[in-house]
Amino acid sequence: DYAIEQIPPFNRAQFDNPEGRKQIAERLAIEVAALRLAESMRLDTSKDVREKVELDKINILRQAYYQYGVREKAKAKDQELLAYYNANKSQYRVPARVDIRRIVLKDSAKAEEVLKYVKEGKNIDSLVKEFSVEKADVETGGRLSIYDTYESLRDIFNAAYEKDTGSVFIYKRDTLWMVIKVESKEKDRIRSFEEVKTMVRGAVEGQKEREVFESEKKRLREFYGVKIFLKEDTTEVRKGEEEKEYEGKVLTEEEKNFLKALPETLAVIQKINKAITKADFEDRLNKMPARYRSYYLSPKGAYQLVNDIMVQEILEVSEAEFRRYYLHYPFFKRLRDSYRDAMLLRLYDVIVKGKVSVSDDEIKEYYEKNKDKEFKEMARIRVQRVVVPTRDSARKVLAKVSSIKNENKLREFIRKTSAYKGEGMAGGFAFLTPDKEPDLFKEAWKKPLKVWSIGKLNDGNWAVYRVLEKINEKIKPFDEVKSYIREKLRYEKEKALYEQVLEQIKKDYRIVVFEEKFKEEGNGGR
Repeated sequence: DYAIEQIPPFNRAQFDNPEGRKQIAERLAIEVAALRLAESMRLDTSKDVREKVELDKINILRQAYYQYGVREKAKAKDQELLAYYNANKSQYRVPARVDIRRIVLKDSAKAEEVLKYVKEGKNIDSLVKEFSVEKADVETGGRLSIYDTYESLRDIFNAAYEKDTGSVFIYKRDTLWMVIKVESKEKDRIRSFEEVKTMVRGAVEGQKEREVFESEKKRLREFYGVKIFLKEDTTEVRKGEEEKEYEGKVLTEEEKNFLKALPETLAVIQKINKAITKADFEDRLNKMPARYRSYYLSPKGAYQLVNDIMVQEILEVSEAEFRRYYLHYPFFKRLRDSYRDAMLLRLYDVIVKGKVSVSDDEIKEYYEKNKDKEFKEMARIRVQRVVVPTRDSARKVLAKVSSIKNENKLREFIRKTSAYKGEGMAGGFAFLTPDKEPDLFKEAWKKPLKVWSIGKLNDGNWAVYRVLEKINEKIKPFDEVKSYIREKLRYEKEKALYEQVLEQIKKDYRIVVFEEKFKEEGNGGR
């Protein structure tokens, strides 16, 4: 029962039945047997297991500290929540909404004809299929829910919202006519306090947690007597420097000299007689992803690593032990789980992963056999574009972008104008492919480079775009996909060997599942 409860709800149903419960029971039995096997191989003495358990122990203690040393102190009373709600009601507005059915047509005469059919009570689903030029509407029967926050559909919202429910009318947009029926409308409103109480609590207690954490951070340093023997560097880090790539093979001369100049003792925590040494610093650096190391080999980075990371970690663990927060937290159970997981992972490395290899010949053979279907890259067009809702607005945008010569000003204009906000924030750069935008792709492929044009998108919006690069269909070269193929073949071999190992464990440890225990007897077969 406990194992099933740990499965995420959206996957749980497939196991909460007699057959699924049998599978879970067998898996639990195999875990017990596999752990016995790992212990018989003395894998608990391996470096990997010891390091993982120690790291998990530190993390569990830190979580216990945060739960009882910070979060519990940040609990908010109902009057605080109500005060925040009253001061921030606008955040909890539900926008006005109109639900419509629409039939999109190319000329006014046809629109008048269809309007008559709708008023006569003919089936709108049938009318959409027969007359609408907006093919995406066929699947939905022309149904559309529009909120007053949808800028790209603001004009349709305004036109429909001012009509009475049940009204049918014609609306012209650009070169198209729409026969629209208003199905329902809802006014905007402010959600009640009870509706949003959980959200309000998250906002209020989140802010209080940040304040408590900063206050506790200062208190812990005073209480435990922290002294740092590095000068704090408050100069601003240049943009991008904090993510500068680090090759990982050799240090630069500047980094070597910086490391050499560090004192042997970087910090002490007096109350627990703990010192952080240069060796500790180097060990921590070596355990980091390579791209961060260069940043920490600088005055500002070194201070942050020692003060904000290494010292903070020691203080939180010490406080959790000193205040015995772990007694109120599932510390021992989670530590046992950590030990089990570390042992099983190490066992897998030894008896499955360590037994599998993939040769260069196997990789080459796979590539030759599958290159046409698996490694073919479809043609693409790299564009810069501004997406707007109507053809008229696209024409205005075309005139504007054609006159902007400064690249930074152009990107700023795209950020403010594009209906595709995420794409707009990235300067409007995108790729067109024949599978997603076939009509625009064909049109764009014929365009010269860096000449602004207008084209219609599948979703009804309009793009003002220029072609930056045309990339022909090609097969990816072997060297580019070699590592991917190696991992794929390794995975398949490991999977096959893993199944064999499971069967062998079941046989060696004589695992038997009593199927009759899982016959369906009410309450999911329990």
